[in-house]
Amino acid sequence: MDRKVEQVFANVFQLKIEDIQDEFTPNDIHGWDSLGHLSLISAIEQQFNTTLNMEDAIGIQSVKDVKRILNGKGLL
Repeated sequence: MDRKVEQVFANVFQLKIEDIQDEFTPNDIHGWDSLGHLSLISAIEQQFNTTLNMEDAIGIQSVKDVKRILNGKGLL
């Protein structure tokens, strides 16, 4: 299931899935700015058929954060 998270990042930011690491932050991914963040949130919600609340959306500052949030929702 973790691969699905990496696939979302790969799709949104046009990266190779094998290059994505849990520790990546907006500083490590070109295009992860405010607009990229909104695209990421939308893609996560679509891929995992969920809705992220504002606190979760703002709290995403790394790939690992996405996994933690989705795990907390029982989606990973």
